[in-house]
Amino acid sequence: MYSDKEKLTTANITDIMQTAYIDYSMSVIVSRALPDARDGLKPVQRRILYAMMREGLVHNRPFDKCAGVVGEVLKNYHPHGDSSVYDTLVRLARTG
Repeated sequence: MYSDKEKLTTANITDIMQTAYIDYSMSVIVSRALPDARDGLKPVQRRILYAMMREGLVHNRPFDKCAGVVGEVLKNYHPHGDSSVYDTLVRLARTG
């Protein structure tokens, strides 16, 4: 199984898990929760706006159902559940 050339070291599982969890949580915060410095948008906001642009939903067109936008985003860009997409759409509408 192991050769004589390989060395096995003992490690504390608590320390390894703590370090791995902190590294993972920081990467999630940086990549998903914080707005991008280039445009100020979070990834889910960018996905929604891109899907709306691809569907031709612009300011001078008739309104469209929110469920259609959410379905398009979930289908193509954000397969993590609809609640975050709905919440983000509401926030985008309030600030717009």
